[in-house]
Amino acid sequence: MVDLREHVHRCGGRMTAQREAIYDVLCAASGHPTAEELFMLVRERVPGISLATVYNTLEMLVNTGLAVKISGEGPARYDTMCTPHGHTRCMHCSTVEDVPDAVVSALGADLSLPAGFIPWSVSVEVKGICAECARQGAEASTDA
Repeated sequence: MVDLREHVHRCGGRMTAQREAIYDVLCAASGHPTAEELFMLVRERVPGISLATVYNTLEMLVNTGLAVKISGEGPARYDTMCTPHGHTRCMHCSTVEDVPDAVVSALGADLSLPAGFIPWSVSVEVKGICAECARQGAEASTDA
């Protein structure tokens, strides 16, 4: 994990206990939490924190390269793994999970791109039903 205090100062920001708590909780979170989920978790450590502070801190973390914002179906989710990787998204419960780098690399290597095209990155999101929802009999939405 990076030295958050040093990184924030280097990027011209101000370090606060609230920002540190948000980053710590995001790093420790399983899955890819939403801002609201992070707010509920951080509030246990910093009772007076506001949802706006969580949103502002998440944007600062994204803008300084310490987190990525995963947009798509439903609310944005956040991840501290900033290296290129793919995700799966359950269309029933909205759970987002990482796809192993080897899978994304293999998909990228198999792409037939136009002659002369130079790719910068490959973004992969696989939509479907997670194992837990499938066990509970959930069905995928056909309009996804």
